Amino acid sequence: MKLHNKAKHAFQHSIADEIEGVKIIEIGAGEVKDIPEDIAKIWLKTGEVVEFVEPKEAKALEDENAKKAMEQLPKLFGCQVHTSDMLSDVDIKTFKKLGVDLTSEPVRSNFR
Repeated sequence: MKLHNKAKHAFQHSIADEIEGVKIIEIGAGEVKDIPEDIAKIWLKTGEVVEFVEPKEAKALEDENAKKAMEQLPKLFGCQVHTSDMLSDVDIKTFKKLGVDLTSEPVRSNFR
């Protein structure tokens, strides 16, 4: 599995092998590298290492997902949405264009 280490430190894992002895698997900070799947699964749990997707593949996935999402938009017509956030004029107009009935009771946060 190809991984990308987003952390500022390296990850290391040792594997004991009767034939080869101790084998060290390592990925440096910022590095992209193929890692055995069992070790990759452990490192992925940290959130600092992510699965690397080739840019070409990512674009194809985005295009396909965008197409699927756009095909579903007409199904929102007539739906009701309620929000407690203060929406921008652009957001309100978008809901209207989609034919969504929007209600809101904005709650002002005490955070500044």
